[in-house]
Amino acid sequence: MAGWDDVRRIALGLPDASERESRGLRQWCVKNKLFVWERPLRRSDLEALGASAPDGPILGGHELHEVVVEAWLVRAPKRLAESYPAAP
Repeated sequence: MAGWDDVRRIALGLPDASERESRGLRQWCVKNKLFVWERPLRRSDLEALGASAPDGPILGGHELHEVVVEAWLVRAPKRLAESYPAAP
């Protein structure tokens, strides 16, 4: 099962990616634009999930690497994104 260490490793492996913390939660940015972050469950999440709500910040995604890379590609400056080998 993927964890926050996997998100961190993948995110920081991308060009010009950086990590910062806000309100005790980690965020990963490219050129000061968030592309992936951890967040607590919101009241609406808790109401929708009920007893099956997980503890702690949300971590979701199937094929985690592709999700993080795609988020980075969407937020990175165009020229930087185009230089990344997996760019479309």
